[in-house]
Amino acid sequence: YFREIWGQIVQIGWLSLPVVGLTALFTGGALALQIYAGGARFNAESVVPSIVAIGMVRELGPVLGGLMVAGRVAAAIAAEIGTMRVTEQIDALVTLSTNPMKYLTVPRVLAATLSLPLLVAVGDSIGIFGGYLVGTTRLGFNPANYVQNTVDFLEVWDVTSGMIKGAVFGFIVALMGCYHGMNSGKGARGVGKATTNAVVFQSMIELRDVHKSFGSKHVLRGVNLSAAKGESVVIIGGSGTGKSVLLKCVLGLVKHDTGLIALEGQDVLQAERDAFLARFGMLFQGGALFDSMSVWQNVAFRLLRGSLKRPAEEAREIAIEKLRRVGLKPDVADLFPAELSGGMQKRVSLARAIAAQPDVIFFDEPTTGLDPIMSGVINDLIREIVVEMGATAMTITHDMSSVRAIADRVAMLHDGVIKWAGPVAEMDSADDPYLRQFISGSAEGPIEAVR
Repeated sequence: YFREIWGQIVQIGWLSLPVVGLTALFTGGALALQIYAGGARFNAESVVPSIVAIGMVRELGPVLGGLMVAGRVAAAIAAEIGTMRVTEQIDALVTLSTNPMKYLTVPRVLAATLSLPLLVAVGDSIGIFGGYLVGTTRLGFNPANYVQNTVDFLEVWDVTSGMIKGAVFGFIVALMGCYHGMNSGKGARGVGKATTNAVVFQSMIELRDVHKSFGSKHVLRGVNLSAAKGESVVIIGGSGTGKSVLLKCVLGLVKHDTGLIALEGQDVLQAERDAFLARFGMLFQGGALFDSMSVWQNVAFRLLRGSLKRPAEEAREIAIEKLRRVGLKPDVADLFPAELSGGMQKRVSLARAIAAQPDVIFFDEPTTGLDPIMSGVINDLIREIVVEMGATAMTITHDMSSVRAIADRVAMLHDGVIKWAGPVAEMDSADDPYLRQFISGSAEGPIEAVR
């Protein structure tokens, strides 16, 4: 099997090098800029080289390498093996006394397990070099001192632990691709589904053929949508098209009738409720602040009870820090919601949504009722915080300025189905008639206007 394994190492490792390297280069540079900006507040700019190096080799290198390879390799493996399944090539292997698992799965899993640590090592080096470039050309570091600080603080275990993580990621990515390929259904649809499943397993949120009705009223009629880790997805559509129902179905506030809603591959209906909800934060349309509680108690609500409970003083400190993050001063902490303006209430609600460091944040019409200037402020805050936390965000809104400010990807929901989905950069040039009419606000088009 050596030749087969070597061929897979080339496909999985060598051909993934450009995307992993480019991602690592920009990540290292951006990391240096952000650390420098934070360190400058405490006269600690000298820590930039060491933190960039440690951050890349311990965490960012393995995670970025795993994500890039997952997107590129898992789907390709599933498609290749799925096609062999539906065209009876796997059956042919069996009749030729060849074990399909040994011939197809083992080489790919071994190749990915061996390749990813090497990719991680190369990505780490390129990321550290990216930080070096920014540090020496933009931030005024002496090249020799930068290199010395990097070497002094790095330990062998830092590098080794990152490569071990890379091996684990590679094993899982290849195994999932092979599994879904081997278990694909018949025909092109089956292969497509297997390919989707291989990538979906890497997604944070996945909705597949979701239906929901209230009596005779069909609200969701087969919604298919996914949100990758760290991605900001904005759902647009007219009033009454089911956007809020969709979010409530994901959260389990409303139980969907049929279809699958999964969080990192796990069916939300089978998840342990408290642990599941602890991974979410939400900014409600009206703020939904508790009138009888002070601002800091609203922000720290989740930190004062349940599995995330902290001592009151610690919870208050966290609340004040989150209030600062959304641009509010500490003296606001002891006020009550009724004493705040609409814009300040939105900020407090945003602080509450991020207080427990959630993996996923939902935003329900975040700029409704705000003037254009305050809307812009809230949009900027949302975008900054989502990027800063690395959280997955899902937003529903009618405000196209919000869409352009906070979205990585946009989905148009109409009549219970996703009519169009794609990168925000492609939204204005898309030729979907539903999307075009919604963006332009025209009364003429497939979306019926009530007169």
